[in-house]
Amino acid sequence: MSGRLQADGLAAALAVAGGLLSVTVPLRAMEEVPLQCRLEKGAWQPCRMGVEDVGRRWWLQLDSRRWQFQHDGSGRVRMQAPDAGWRSVEPRWESITAVEPASHALCWDGVCALGPIPLD
Repeated sequence: MSGRLQADGLAAALAVAGGLLSVTVPLRAMEEVPLQCRLEKGAWQPCRMGVEDVGRRWWLQLDSRRWQFQHDGSGRVRMQAPDAGWRSVEPRWESITAVEPASHALCWDGVCALGPIPLD
């Protein structure tokens, strides 16, 4: 499936065991997506992802704390943690076997999100 703009929303990717499976997830500008997040290998907790510009600007909200993200299109991602300045982070996929079915989470230096993450 394509990850291109569609009339009813944007495509997203869903991490599954063994790799990525493209799945269409309707997403309108500024819509929030429910996910599971964890900090520094802690417990998975409900969180929300908001997308301002798919693939370029998004945020994760965990309780009352919000992490902002920016991607410049060249592979560089910056994150602003709550009450902190912007810093460069390294995105990576992390294998998660503690959930059924086993999956992959997208992580940025200790902040991880699991679920239907809108990527493009």
